[in-house]
Amino acid sequence: MKYLVMETHFSYAIVLDDGGRFIKCANFDYQVGDKVSDIVAMAPIERLPKPSLLKKLKKYFWVPTLATALALILVISGVIQHYTTFASVYLAINPEVRIDINQSETVIGLAGMNLDGEHLVEGYPYKRKHLDTVMNELIDRAIDEGYLSEGGKVRVDLATYDAEWQKQAQPIVRDNIKQHLKDRINIRIEIDGDLSEDDDAPGKIIIPIEPRPEPTPPVYDDSEYDQDSDYEIEAPTPTLPDDDSDYDDVYEWDDSEYEDSEFDD
Repeated sequence: MKYLVMETHFSYAIVLDDGGRFIKCANFDYQVGDKVSDIVAMAPIERLPKPSLLKKLKKYFWVPTLATALALILVISGVIQHYTTFASVYLAINPEVRIDINQSETVIGLAGMNLDGEHLVEGYPYKRKHLDTVMNELIDRAIDEGYLSEGGKVRVDLATYDAEWQKQAQPIVRDNIKQHLKDRINIRIEIDGDLSEDDDAPGKIIIPIEPRPEPTPPVYDDSEYDQDSDYEIEAPTPTLPDDDSDYDDVYEWDDSEYEDSEFDD
């Protein structure tokens, strides 16, 4: 019978016989791969693979398992991130709508916040579109349906827990709307309460300035000053001085012509 040396150790070797059995035998300076015909068996015949081979298989078995687990974690994380709302963008024209986006600014939700908003988004396909595209198309819809016209206003509010993203997104959102409406209509754009105040830049959105109304003069009620009231003013009566001594020597009355008149008794 021929034996194939499978494993060698200091004092023994493991060989495989023609019947597929593993045998532990004395090691006579065997080398792995040698074919021998005479052996000195040291243990009963074993049909199972040697324990050391199983250990080696177990040693390398975790590699694909760990890689698969990591890949699965990444896939699950990506799915969760895709469907998790990172920010909500509120677009108010007269219709008011809420646009939910994920961290890559892909729209994952759209809802009308009032009756006009529900009418505006009804039947609109928003899935897998970028925020800029959805906003531009909703503004176009508002123009076509008469909600937005010359001199109107578009207000955009960004709601998110990431303040840095909000700060960076404000000018980007404003510039996107400007560029989209360039040379079409003039409107006001308000981002988080901040009106656009650019100078004569290309694509500027003109902000019409409404004149301030003139103040209304106050109206006074003078009913309490009627002529019959207690506040009637009377002109003073002129009086002559009591002392007429200053006039004694000025006028001398001559009544001699009246003496012996016909009126005398």
